[in-house]
Amino acid sequence: MFFKKKDNYEEIKRAVEEPVSSEPTLQDLEIEDLPPEMRYDKNYAEPRDSAPLFVKVEKYKELIGLIQEMRAFTNGLKQTFSVIHESDALRNDAVKIMRTTVQRLDKTLAEIDSELVRPRGIDMEKPPYAGSEMKYIEGSLSELQRHLAVLRKDLQEMKE
Repeated sequence: MFFKKKDNYEEIKRAVEEPVSSEPTLQDLEIEDLPPEMRYDKNYAEPRDSAPLFVKVEKYKELIGLIQEMRAFTNGLKQTFSVIHESDALRNDAVKIMRTTVQRLDKTLAEIDSELVRPRGIDMEKPPYAGSEMKYIEGSLSELQRHLAVLRKDLQEMKE
């Protein structure tokens, strides 16, 4: 159990130390029968990371220009997304503030209403302007909902 690791180590060491069958070298592989154009040229250098020779310079410049234009577009999109994100964050903050304000207003109205004493037998009617304002608010809300539906539809079309 304890000596197994050492035995494995010894086996690996013996396998590495065994003489390897001689592999042919580059000089052994050179064949004199090949024509000169097929022989290995020692002065040959590997191609570098430059443009291939068959690409026209004008086309290459055009491609570089297109790539730069695409980068400008992506930078513009990134900036647009960041502005949208910031505006959404501001909108969310405004909605939270409005929600808490309405909750406080409702709470204050409930407290004031509970403090007021109402005489028995007299029905307190709602003020006449409350109905017209509610209709105006409901109309505005339904118009906003239609506008949001159109915007959602446009967004779905843009995604496709």
